[in-house]
Amino acid sequence: HKAVMTDEQENDAFFKEQAKNFIKAQQMIYEDPKNAKKHFNTGIDACLKCHQVKCGGPIPRIKKLYIE
Repeated sequence: HKAVMTDEQENDAFFKEQAKNFIKAQQMIYEDPKNAKKHFNTGIDACLKCHQVKCGGPIPRIKKLYIE
C-alpha cells in the first residue's frame, strides 16, 4: 500500500482502508493458522472491494486467487 500509484489521487482514504483490511487478513493467517483459508479469502475480498471501485481490470484474475 506504499507503492507509487499511476494516479497519486487514487491513494485516498478508501484505498488506505482496503489496504489495511488486506494487511490485517494476511496477519491473521499467522495469528490464527487453523482458519488460514478463511483469512486468505478475506484478504482477496479486500482486493476485490478496492478494484471494484478503483480499477476493474484485474478482477477476473483476482477471483482466481480464492481458495475453495
